[in-house]
This record gives sequence, C-alpha cells and structure tokens, in this order.
Amino acid sequence: MIRPNGEKNAHKSRQWRNAVTAILLGMSAALLVNSWKIRQEKIAELTGPLSKVSISLNGLGLARINSSLMTDSVLSIVQSYYVDPERVENHDLLRLAVNSLPALVPGSQAGEENGRSWFRFAGKRVEFKTNESLSYESLVDHLGQLGEVLDDGFQKAELSIQKQTKNRVDSDAKNGIAVVLNSMLMSLDAHSNLLSQESYRELRQGTEGAFGGLGVLVGVRDNLLTVIKPLPRSPAVRAGIRRNDKILNINGTDTFGSSLDQLVEHMRGDPGTNVNLSLLRGNASAPVDISLKREVIHVDSVSSTEIRERGLNVLHLVIDSFASRTSREVLSAIKKARRRSGGSLDGLILDMRSNPGGLLDQAVQVADLFLKSGVIVSTRGRREEVERAGKGYDEVDFPMVVLVNGDSASASEIVAGALQDHDRAIVIGQPTFGKGSVQTIFELPEERALKLTIARYYTPAGRSIQNVGIIPDVWLQPVYRDAANDNLFGSYRYKNEQFLRNHLKVAGGEQDPTALARTSTLKGYYLQDRLGEDEPQAKDREKEIALAIIKKVKSVRSSKTSGADVRAMHWLGLAGPEVSSLTTKYSREVAKWLHDKQKVAWEDQGRKSDPVLKIEVEKDSFPQKVSPGMDISIRWRIENMTTQPVGRVSVFARSHQFGIDTKEALVGRMLPGDIRTGSFKLVIPSNWEEDTLTLRVGGAIDAWPISAPPQELVAEVIPREVAKLSTALRLVQETGGQLPGVLEASEKARIEVEVTNSGPMDLSRVDLRAHNLSGRQIAVQSRGLTIDKLKIGEMRKLHFDVDVSPHLISSSLNIGISLSGRDLTQPEFLRLSVPGQPRNVRNTEAAISH
Repeated sequence: MIRPNGEKNAHKSRQWRNAVTAILLGMSAALLVNSWKIRQEKIAELTGPLSKVSISLNGLGLARINSSLMTDSVLSIVQSYYVDPERVENHDLLRLAVNSLPALVPGSQAGEENGRSWFRFAGKRVEFKTNESLSYESLVDHLGQLGEVLDDGFQKAELSIQKQTKNRVDSDAKNGIAVVLNSMLMSLDAHSNLLSQESYRELRQGTEGAFGGLGVLVGVRDNLLTVIKPLPRSPAVRAGIRRNDKILNINGTDTFGSSLDQLVEHMRGDPGTNVNLSLLRGNASAPVDISLKREVIHVDSVSSTEIRERGLNVLHLVIDSFASRTSREVLSAIKKARRRSGGSLDGLILDMRSNPGGLLDQAVQVADLFLKSGVIVSTRGRREEVERAGKGYDEVDFPMVVLVNGDSASASEIVAGALQDHDRAIVIGQPTFGKGSVQTIFELPEERALKLTIARYYTPAGRSIQNVGIIPDVWLQPVYRDAANDNLFGSYRYKNEQFLRNHLKVAGGEQDPTALARTSTLKGYYLQDRLGEDEPQAKDREKEIALAIIKKVKSVRSSKTSGADVRAMHWLGLAGPEVSSLTTKYSREVAKWLHDKQKVAWEDQGRKSDPVLKIEVEKDSFPQKVSPGMDISIRWRIENMTTQPVGRVSVFARSHQFGIDTKEALVGRMLPGDIRTGSFKLVIPSNWEEDTLTLRVGGAIDAWPISAPPQELVAEVIPREVAKLSTALRLVQETGGQLPGVLEASEKARIEVEVTNSGPMDLSRVDLRAHNLSGRQIAVQSRGLTIDKLKIGEMRKLHFDVDVSPHLISSSLNIGISLSGRDLTQPEFLRLSVPGQPRNVRNTEAAISH
C-alpha cells in the first residue's frame, strides 16, 4: 500500500482501516465484487439496465459508463473518508467542482446566480441548482454533464496540449470527467487530487524506492540530459557513467531540447530490457555508444557520513525522503558506525533539510528508534488514533541534533516534532513547510488512484503544525550574497503550506496554530553564496552549530548517560554560550554586509509588542489586465504605524500560481512613523495560460510573516496572439575539404540558420545559441546571436562558424541550435546531423574513460 507525504499507515488490527486496505491492495475479492455490484446498481439507477445502455444508440455508451463508474468510486470514497465530513455534502461538492473549473481550464467561465451555479466553455453553457439539497444520483449526473462539456470543448480546441508544450501529456489532461473530479478535489484542500496512470506509477516508484531502470539520477542542463549522480551498485555505475556526463541519445531518441519527463520515460522500463545510450563526457573527443540492461533499482533514502574531527565521533545521517526501507537504512547506518567506533557515538546529526516527506509508518519507525516510550504522533479525522514508541531499538545514549528547512515537510515534520516535544533532539534550521495533514491513496479502475486527505496530525504535545511548521530551537536564516535586494532570504520563501491555494484550515473549535507555535531559543542569520543546483556550499553553518553543541555536551557529560542527561534543552543550556557566540558572529557579518552592499540596517530592535505595519500597493502600478510576456512593476509603500522602532522588516509579493517568481525586499529598521517605498518587477511567463493573475503583497518581521493578511491583487489575463517561426538549418561555406556536404578533418565550415516570422505578430527579440553535440572533434562558435526585430513575413539568415579537429573520429557530427525570446511561448530547438569523414577512415572507437 502506498501512503505518500505523511499518508496514513493502515493497520490490519483496526477494522475501519480494513476496508481501505482492501480497496488499495485488492486483497479482498468479496469486497471488490460487492463494490462492483453496488456500482452496477447505481449505474442502473442513473442510466437504466446495463445491457440496454451498452447497445442502445441513444444510450450513454461505454465512455459514459466508465465516467460514471469513476465518478461514483471517487465520490463514495470522499464522502466516507474525507477529514471534514461537513464539507462533502452533495451540493457542496457540486459547487466546488463548478466554481473551481476555470482555474484548471483556460478559456472557461463559472459563477453563481440566484442559487444556481453555471459553467461555460467552448460555446456550451450548463447550470445546476446548488443552494438546496441534492441527491447523490443527481450529483453524479451533473458532474458527468460537466465532463461532457469539457470533452466537447477539448475536441474543438485548435491545438492539443501536446502541440502547445511539446512535453509528455498526462493521460487525464484532456479527460473531461477527470478534470471535473480534480477541480472538486483540489478545492477541498491543497493535497487531495485524482492521480492519472502516469502520476500514480511515479508515486509508487517514489515511495517503494524501487523501479526498473539504469540507476542514474538525471536533470536537464543547458538543454541536454545530464547525469546528476549514478546510483551505487547500478548498471550505470558498472558501465562507467559519471556525474555531469551528457546523454545525447536514448534508444534512437535525441535528448536535445526534450523535457525531463519525456526522457525519463525512455530510460525506465521492464528489468532485463536493453537501453542504448550515446554519452558525451566534458573532455571527451567524441560521444560514445554504450548498451545497458535495465535492472530493478533500489534507491536508498538514507546516506551517512562519519565525522571524525575536533575529537568527535559523530554520525551525520541524511534522509532524502521516507520510503519503504528508510527506518532499516537508518538503523543499519547507526549499527555500522557503532561497530567502527567501538560501540559508542558522541552524537548524531539527523539531516532532513529539503525532505518532502513520504510514508507515515516509516516516519513513526524512525522516531521510535530514538524514543523509549510515549506518543510519537496522533491523527484526528473521522477517528482519532495514536502512534506510540514501542519496545525495540532504543538509540538514546547520545545527543541528537535535527536539521530542517522550509522544504522539510510532512513525514519529516512528524519526526522533528516528536523528537523536539520529547526533548530528545535540538532542532536547528528554518521553520518547516507546515503540512499537518495525512493522505491515503485509494486505487481506482484503469490504474488510476485517488489521493485524499483523511486526517490532521498532531505532535506529542498536541501541537498542530498545519500552516505553521516546526519552529526550530535554533533558527538560522541564510542571507544570500547578491547584487540586488531581491530574495536575499532565498527563493523558497512564502511557498509553504499557509500560502498554498485551498490549504486546509484548522479543525473546527481549534485555536489557530500560529498562536501555539513554539518560539526559538536562539535566532541568527548567516551569509550564503548563491550557487547552482548541484554545487555544495563551502560552509554548512547549521552543521557547524550542531557539532559545537555535541562537542560541548561530550566535554561535560559522564561516561555513562543518565536519564536526566538525555534532554535536548539541557544540552542547549550547556552549549548556549558557544552557540550564542557563533550566531551573534554570523549575524554581525550579515548586518555589516547588508549595510555596506544594500544600505539596509538589519538589527533586532527588541520590540515589546506586536507592531502595526501598513502595506499598500499603488493602484496604478498593478494593471487590471495583463498579457503573457508582459513586465509589471509593482510599487509598494510600507508605514510603521506604532510609536516604537521596528527592526528587520521585509516586504514580499507572492503568487500561488506556477511560473510567477516570489519577490522579497529587505527594508530593515523602521522608526515610528517611517514610510518606505519600493517596487517589484514581475514577468508574466510567455506561455501563461491562466485567466487571472493573483498576487499577495505582505510584510514580515525577523523573517516571519506578520499576522495582518496580505493585500490581494487580481488582474485579468488577456490572451495574446502566439508568434510562429519557420526555420531551416543547413551546412554552408565549407573550406579546406574535398567532399561537399561532408565535414572532414581540419575543415572549416559555416552553419546557416534561416528564421522566418510566420505571423501573426512582429517579434521584438529572438536569441539563438549553438550547442556542440559532438565533443572536441569540432569547435562551434560559442557566442550567441540575436535578432532584435523580425516583422511578419520577414526572413533572416544567421551563421555559426564550425572548426573541425584534425583528429576527427565520428562518421556523423551533430550540432544543436536553440531559439528563445519573450514573444515565443517556449524555446524552439533545431538539430543538424552532418556526415563526417575522418582522415583515417578505419573504425575508431572513443572510450568512455576519455
């Protein structure tokens, strides 16, 4: 059974979960047969006898039957298990589905008038009563009507999604009823949704930690599929594949310009099947072709390092996610470290930074390793359940530090919260994501699945971290060195749970968790370099603080640990002066840098009460209508309305919509009555398809949002005409060779790119760049070229020079050209393959070891 992102672990001993287990695993034939019979009866009530429906020309047809079956399956589960039963009445679900469709279907409209909800798309309009009780059968029927309207509209669309994005298309993207059900589910909360076949398969692979493939982590770098890391004991490692190798071709499919989703699908497959790759290493003369056989790849979710410095013996465990074997991997790493150190450890750093979560049962088992007894987590939904530490491996004879950040979510928050509440570990880093809800996966027909929120979870002290997160005991906030005062706290900010669209609210009658949030004992800032995705920071300040704490504890504790000694706050008290000294030092470096480089005074003013900050946006700076590709300059104004100075103030602009970057400017100290102004520049993506742009502008003090709600800005997005290019790529002007149309050793040539504006609008700028896909055997002009303006119907020819090495190896040489511009919805990619004639014609192989 798969239970992602803190998903509920079904225990066979609990009767109410047995039904869920049977639905998920298909273990109970009787239940499934009975369920199918029930669904047949409900279909019969809606459409008449099943046999008549399937053969009647006037009947609903097989597609409608399948649609009704899926709708009935989803609705039955939602109304039986959703965390808030009062929110899933029939008329409420219909209203949610209708009103939220425009957010998923560009070009559609919805609204409510006189107790009726209406929806319009592609010239068709339907409306339903939603202000009174609604029968279950009517709900299924109305959702089906919405699905049919979408299906008709999708068929009329001029361009398919595949043509618009050139990416892998999700099988449900153009399935009307699937879109309708997702509209309903995603309106309930941010984590409930219908999973397509593709999404469900990827989810299973992620949580099971095993799949058929080559054992290599990849990403797209410079428009080429690039190896991030080959996995240990994998076919990729045995074949000699290394980090930063470029994969140019997979089983005859060129990777240049393709999306990561498309390419990963080509690499994965059934174990035992072959994959042919063309690889290019950074310093290699030419690409090399290799053949690998797919295997079942087991991805370890835990990596460990033994730190032996400063007289310490510390185990640093990094948990990337909580998969099916995580707790065993953690225990195995601890046992190995103990064996190598004579049985004892001075301390353990449990690193869960950027851990998005995973399986709840694994989170519970990991926390249980370090706790002797007590509650680990409790969940409250239709029923309340408590997970407790049990008898087993009690790894409690060493101090622990847990590292977290804003991308630590769900299952990682459960572990951090349990160890923090039990005073078992000191938590260091930044506040976590704040996902305090539990999802379960329900399998559906046709290999789909439903991910549904079934409960909220609470830490041992009864804290809900929903929308707040785990507040670290030592809050260390990175400040990135940058020339502009733009997102100096990092781009991840204001993307946590409380800023998600339709995030789950606190349960009825509960106090807002922000009022119960634990405060940090110490808080500081430190400077950080802004590096690429795979570049490690030179200094890890969180780890430095963790080691300082463990070293101090070791210097004062006895050889045998007493029960009173295993208390995190005791350790923090012992190491308090050293930790305070370090955080003060780091914070002073930040304050000096901000003062010198950004002219921002960044000191704590020690406020006595909550200050009142008034934040406004100049009305004329945020247009009522915007278009894709448009630049917006939003002018903001902030005023300190109190009689006391306020320190460490910042202003942010945040959208929950994908593609709009978060903006944050540091204001610093504000005296009473101070007024500061500034602006944010936003770029609407050229491929933006939504009908509205929603933006929230708010303030923060000391890197934490103020309680006053952000100002919400909404603009209508006006679709614009899409630019179209016609292109051609050819080899011209060869010198030094004898064979026309063939690149020969030591030859010079020129690649011509012909670009024609096919309309329907003038282009303001197009950037062209050449990509060498053949290694050192050719040199391609590295400088990019630009077309400043291109009118409708106008054609331009641009040229890239190519020098061929005397040591030509390949009989086929490849060059890629990328074209991008703000008037293009997405980059375009061209690829030219030219015959090559090595000076020595005999077959020459380029070794992967080059």
